[in-house]
Amino acid sequence: METKNQQGGPAAFIRETLISLIPFLKCTIWYFIIWNQTPGLWNAVLKVLPVFSLLLFIYLRGKKEHKWTRWIVLGLLVSTVGDVFMVWRSQLVNGMAAFALAQICYIKAFGFTPLKPAIGVILYLGSFGALALLIPGLRHDTFLLVGLPFYSVLLSTMAWRANARFFAKERTCKWIRLSAAIGSLSFLISDMIIGFDRFYSPIPDAQVYIMSTYYVAQLGIALSAAEPLPSQKRKNN
Repeated sequence: METKNQQGGPAAFIRETLISLIPFLKCTIWYFIIWNQTPGLWNAVLKVLPVFSLLLFIYLRGKKEHKWTRWIVLGLLVSTVGDVFMVWRSQLVNGMAAFALAQICYIKAFGFTPLKPAIGVILYLGSFGALALLIPGLRHDTFLLVGLPFYSVLLSTMAWRANARFFAKERTCKWIRLSAAIGSLSFLISDMIIGFDRFYSPIPDAQVYIMSTYYVAQLGIALSAAEPLPSQKRKNN
């Protein structure tokens, strides 16, 4: 009985998940080793490979029949479009538009139950505080002056819904819901670094911080689509 529990317990789930994530880990390491600051197609390919490997992870370990998973997959796919645009600094608006669509997909995945409005209030206040510091750097770009606050609302809403869902009374593992919450906050941090680096004051080695938190973000969100092992399903029933 002990052996059977070990095979299907949390340790087995973590082991199987880590094995499925090997392509993601390799692609992420390659990105940080090979990446350079010269915009180009090669950098774009390097940048999207980790996200495509997360799509492979969902194919191997995801709950394919769930709407949640389909929205997560769509969000990851749209994110790769944003990743390509963001390789070129001049394409910030197009990249932001693509990521805005990705945030909408993730919001659809996380849903609005339970509501937990206090979490939303905290996140919105934090985002608006950061925007207040960035607005002076946007005065000469009317589109960003409108678009950045709009994107900020979408990003904060996504983080609110991911964190609120951690408290949902449902049969998915808390560990899986926690990964989405952590991923959403990492997304918030990553985009905040982009904003402060471009519109407030340059941050040394900003790209390292941006991409490391970004990959953690997409990893956490992708993990939320993972299929628990049979024993974990029974435990959560």
